[in-house]
Amino acid sequence: MNHINIGTTLQDISQHIDNQLHNIKYNVLSMSSAQNNISHIYFEDGVKALLTNEVDIFVLPLEDVSIHIKDYGVIIGALSQRKHLGSYLFIKDESVDLNEDLKVAAQSKIAVKSNLEKEQLEAINPKIQAILTDIKQIDFKKFAEQSQYDGLIMSKMMAIDLGIQIKNSLKVDLNPREFIPQPGSGVIAYLVHPESIKLREVLRNIHCKDSSDVTNIERKSWQLASKNGMKEFGAYCYKDIRNYYHLSVCQADGTLQKRKISLSTSNGLDELAISSFQN
Repeated sequence: MNHINIGTTLQDISQHIDNQLHNIKYNVLSMSSAQNNISHIYFEDGVKALLTNEVDIFVLPLEDVSIHIKDYGVIIGALSQRKHLGSYLFIKDESVDLNEDLKVAAQSKIAVKSNLEKEQLEAINPKIQAILTDIKQIDFKKFAEQSQYDGLIMSKMMAIDLGIQIKNSLKVDLNPREFIPQPGSGVIAYLVHPESIKLREVLRNIHCKDSSDVTNIERKSWQLASKNGMKEFGAYCYKDIRNYYHLSVCQADGTLQKRKISLSTSNGLDELAISSFQN
């Protein structure tokens, strides 16, 4: 295989794939119609590009990949190692209070992108106000001086991919066991056409089984949650040194609910977690 075309939602794809596809010549096709350096290209756009042979691989964060991917005629050819897991909370210097939960001063207004983030944030610190916001519309370079918000939440992957450094602010690393992210957080997915046999063989060599083991549980939980009418859902799974699985899940439906299930096996872990919401 001499040459492949890669489409992506990422701004700096080299930091994610150079070490993994270093033996292959590839071109990165810019598919972004970005505003404030954030891509407006989504999962469906990448699928279309694959099916029309515009690209050979579509690379994007796993958390953006539909749980109904089989219905689209493409497959996940490989997953990366799990890096940049979870989210950052950026707080303007004048809104920092080291005595408060998450170091956010009371009455602060924090920009969030989903009810999942909003309900978790306000549960941890009820003194602040989380406001649903289109994060893509925020000018990060001028955030500290001009924004109406006192802080914002951004996924680590987005922050690192865009090289976001908000001046005059404190960056708080949110623990994914406490502030549960979207399923698949911190992992890059390589989507391909199922008939691209040679390319699938190449991707098989870079596939990270450890990432697959835990994110499969997260995504299965997401599927079950969706079938049970849970629209805003978070999941984070990890294995400890004894190879026990620990799955934290939450649903945001106006009344935040969280569950944590631990088992020595992954079998049935997703079903047990979701059924616990019914008890």
